[in-house]
Amino acid sequence: MTREEKSNSCFEQALGLIRQRAGEGITIAQILAALPVSRSTLERQFAQCLGRSPGQEMLRLREDLAKELLLTTDLPLKAVAGRVGYRDASAFGVFFRKAVGLSPAEFRQQAAKGRSSAASGAHNGVVGMRASCPPTI
Repeated sequence: MTREEKSNSCFEQALGLIRQRAGEGITIAQILAALPVSRSTLERQFAQCLGRSPGQEMLRLREDLAKELLLTTDLPLKAVAGRVGYRDASAFGVFFRKAVGLSPAEFRQQAAKGRSSAASGAHNGVVGMRASCPPTI
């Protein structure tokens, strides 16, 4: 396996771990412990392929999962926070407001009123994957 193939494989594995465990609050340190790759190499791969860092990708996925849960369930906000990797509901509220511009409760209320524009940013999968990157898993 060439150095580039090894690097691509690590990127794919890291992306898979982030997708699978973003809601559990996985950390970059845990990803690096699971893979034979340096932080700088992983950061470079993510920047080249996604235009964002592994941490930014985790936050994007957490945001998407939170939106989905808020739109499709009646779970209390504390339960939504737990399912997207936050032990503390207030920390989740700060994260969500910064990312979306609304509190989780406001987001849910607007959705209930039929204002789909609040959810227009919800998406799944990899967003912005560049053509020069390895295929996703």
